[in-house]
Amino acid sequence: MKYIWVISGWINLPDFYCMPLTVLLAAFFTLADMMKAYKLYTGEDGHSHIQTGTVSQGIINQATSIRFQESPPHSFYDWHNAPTEQYVITLSGTLEFETRPGETFIIKPGDLLIALDTTGTAHKWKLIDDQPWKRIYVAFDPSQINFIPDHEPQL
Repeated sequence: MKYIWVISGWINLPDFYCMPLTVLLAAFFTLADMMKAYKLYTGEDGHSHIQTGTVSQGIINQATSIRFQESPPHSFYDWHNAPTEQYVITLSGTLEFETRPGETFIIKPGDLLIALDTTGTAHKWKLIDDQPWKRIYVAFDPSQINFIPDHEPQL
């Protein structure tokens, strides 16, 4: 007998119903619940660039360190590079990021920034709402990036 998880708990299904329903549920949850991610990386031109995408929910990554930080409402941080390859998980605050070539994107609570631009022309950010920016930095081995691009970058 096969089992599937539904909101209220586990239910039994005959074998001939399980495969299509399991595939359907997996596809639904994969598409509906993917976390929005923004990869900030240094391109071959030496500039920081942005690529949008998502992260896979089934992958476990090793963290090398974790750090918590809070910036007050209306804060900003001028041009800088990421100190190390890191995931930045936003808990509160809405920010606008910008690269030197003028690419911009908005990060909201629940979005993930994958900061890889440890070299190059850098990026800056500013809070654009009245909330503090509460975030978690998770440093990781750059050979294990969890990122699924929406499309290939245009340079």
